[in-house]
Amino acid sequence: GGPAGGVPAALAQRLSEAVLARFRGGRFRYTLAPPLLGRDAVDDFLFDSQAGFCEHYAGAYVVLMRAMGVAARVVTGYQGGELNPVDGYLTVRQSDAHAWAEFWSAEAGWRRVDPTAAVAPARVERNLARALPRPAAFGLAPLLALQDDPSSWLARLRYHYAALNNSWNQWVLDYNPDRQRSFLEELGAALGNWRGAAGAALVAALLALLRWR
Repeated sequence: GGPAGGVPAALAQRLSEAVLARFRGGRFRYTLAPPLLGRDAVDDFLFDSQAGFCEHYAGAYVVLMRAMGVAARVVTGYQGGELNPVDGYLTVRQSDAHAWAEFWSAEAGWRRVDPTAAVAPARVERNLARALPRPAAFGLAPLLALQDDPSSWLARLRYHYAALNNSWNQWVLDYNPDRQRSFLEELGAALGNWRGAAGAALVAALLALLRWR
């Protein structure tokens, strides 16, 4: 659901594009170390510092849209993640935390928009760790480059370590009664199949013995 009424979808879309164009055309930049903002944080961000991360851009976008009569809200969650090819698990890190926005129009309802993409598209297209330059102390830049290459030996080593750590968490630290029951059921099915195969082999051996006699 959403607020009653609302501006027409075409007008809401044009207003949204105008806000994003302001972000693209100004001195706005993406950083995880923005300057300290004052009591009027949104005003300070829009007209003074123009530097911040996803929460700054999503919050400023919502304030501007509401000022123009369009209902809008900030949404937080996670964006991206890394699929481990060893065990097939998706790893979501704190660096994948993200904030975006939604605005309401009478015909289309809530529509999603990511204001950060207007300033730092790499932050949205890739994860945070790859979007921002990382300092490489002690001449470790080549190792960092290897880690970002999924086919490199260092990345494969990291994947195997993560899979081993995940198995430890799943089968040791989080080994609860439900997992124990599931394991015993799978073990019982495997033993049942083994007994069936052994029984069939025994019957075949007896038939062969009778024919030989």
